[in-house]
Amino acid sequence: MKKYINTIVFSILSLCLFSQSGHLILGGGTIMVASGAPKIVIENTRLQYDIDFFSIGQSEVIFKGDAGFDDITIDGTGFINFYNLTIDKSNHGIKLKKTIYVENDLKFVDGLIDLNGNNINLTSNGKLIDESEDSRIIETDGGLIIKTVNLNAPNKENVGNLGAVITSSENLGSTTISRGHQPQTNGGNEGIKRFFDIHPTINTNLNATLEFHYFEAELNGISENDLTIFRHTGSGWENMGFDKHTPNDNCIGKDNIDHFSKWTVGSIQNPLPVEWLSFNAKVNARETVDLNWQTVLEIDNASFSIEKSRNGHQFFEIGKLNSKGNSSDIQNYYFEDKTPFSGINFYRIKQIDNSALFSYSEIRTVNFIHNDFESVIFPNPSEDYFHINFQLEQSSQIKICITDLLGRHLKTLQPSTLLPAGYYSEYFNLMYFPKGTYLIDFQIDRINKKEKIILN
Repeated sequence: MKKYINTIVFSILSLCLFSQSGHLILGGGTIMVASGAPKIVIENTRLQYDIDFFSIGQSEVIFKGDAGFDDITIDGTGFINFYNLTIDKSNHGIKLKKTIYVENDLKFVDGLIDLNGNNINLTSNGKLIDESEDSRIIETDGGLIIKTVNLNAPNKENVGNLGAVITSSENLGSTTISRGHQPQTNGGNEGIKRFFDIHPTINTNLNATLEFHYFEAELNGISENDLTIFRHTGSGWENMGFDKHTPNDNCIGKDNIDHFSKWTVGSIQNPLPVEWLSFNAKVNARETVDLNWQTVLEIDNASFSIEKSRNGHQFFEIGKLNSKGNSSDIQNYYFEDKTPFSGINFYRIKQIDNSALFSYSEIRTVNFIHNDFESVIFPNPSEDYFHINFQLEQSSQIKICITDLLGRHLKTLQPSTLLPAGYYSEYFNLMYFPKGTYLIDFQIDRINKKEKIILN
């Protein structure tokens, strides 16, 4: 049964009860005003907000009943904002079909909230209350719980009661913490069903402590005795170890943290297969691109595929290197791209393990400029002066010097100058140089070209 309500006004009511199984739709044009602090109980009923205006005051919306996840949902096209939201669902729960906002308390009495790919934003004084093993937030298809606060020298600050407890003597500024429940993976290995993504405005030299709280239902088959903390480096996962672990409290902690990023907990017995230390791409003097990367840990890793793209989306393989085998030491790898595109080149490394599972490095970019520099020197040989004609296909930084055959600098003929594209003719008098053979050294942007001249 569907109930259509066009205008609802609650004026300091203590209770409004929708107790029949059905579908409560607040449609377009509805004005819903809750003044005072009423309690709105929704029992075994879906809630759909398609409303234009919803003033919640300090109301509490309570979901009750024993209907399952697929029967009790929060949905709609409107902006869904609660002051207090309570879940009391008798071992069942509710499923989100869109993002919601909670200003004050999100309270758990019984039952679960399935994010279902949506977010819960804790605004103002928003926080989780009484979350437990039996009544908590889960996700079947992604989604986050998000809270932003200012952290100035936090002391055991459990932001929004999300379970990431932070201590630092530094001012972190505005800090956003997101909690998710998808196991973080790299290759075939998975962590527990919880991670924290922590982003302070000031994120260097923090000397911070993180206490990472979890529920046993989130362990994802990992023994608590095998847990360790992992931090994402931007290109892979780094095993940070831990400084405290109290399984009875479902808490593992790490001290002396210099900066925050994404954090999760996994098994020390089954670590993520590759930890990246660095990956760099650079144009060299040969007009090719050097790709260098380092790993600090490799377990069951088979090979690396080097991939390139013109647009950063569609990549193709340009080479492959075998792994150096299981290692906990720094390993160095090198590949040369001998045919870079003119313009922006996108590079990434695909790590492939022995089970054919794979993961990717971060993407690196190189702006490659093909500089087809042409020059003519005449007369050559000469007794005293030379003309140098050259053409630039595009605006370039150019410097011209004369060196001996060993490359030792003798004289700057043209100081480093940014010249527009065009045709140029220069005149140089070398009548005071001893007779012999010399080199004219052209430095054009990143390109180096040498031409031989003879004074006789």
